[in-house]
Amino acid sequence: MGKFKYKYKSIENLKRILEKQVQKELAEIDLEIDKVIDLLSQLKIEKANFIDKKDEPRRAKIIDVQLNENYLMQLEEKIEKVEEEIVELNKKREVKLKELEERSKEKKVFEILGEKHLSEFVKEENRLEQLEIDDIATKRYIRKNS
Repeated sequence: MGKFKYKYKSIENLKRILEKQVQKELAEIDLEIDKVIDLLSQLKIEKANFIDKKDEPRRAKIIDVQLNENYLMQLEEKIEKVEEEIVELNKKREVKLKELEERSKEKKVFEILGEKHLSEFVKEENRLEQLEIDDIATKRYIRKNS
């Protein structure tokens, strides 16, 4: 029996590598999203703590009130920027998911094609083997009857 050589094996391997690369990029985006979400929760906690501290009854100077308001506005701006960043990262993630789906489909196509080629190869090998067996049986029959 001959050795099976799949002529598209290198393309299938390339598709597999590209799929793994997209999976890695998707994992990196997920990690980045987690980091940004952690940052967002820290900022919200910081804001809540600041508001609680600010609401404590005490005598405050006008400059302190203005500084507190400015600080609170800066926290709000940071929170908005981080939320926008999360939205952008989620968009990137969706794009990568679609790309991963495409890469998976491409890889699967070549895997199926490889299976079909292997099946055809096995059928051809079986046919050739059957021809050899028939030839041997015919020669034996001829020898016995001669």
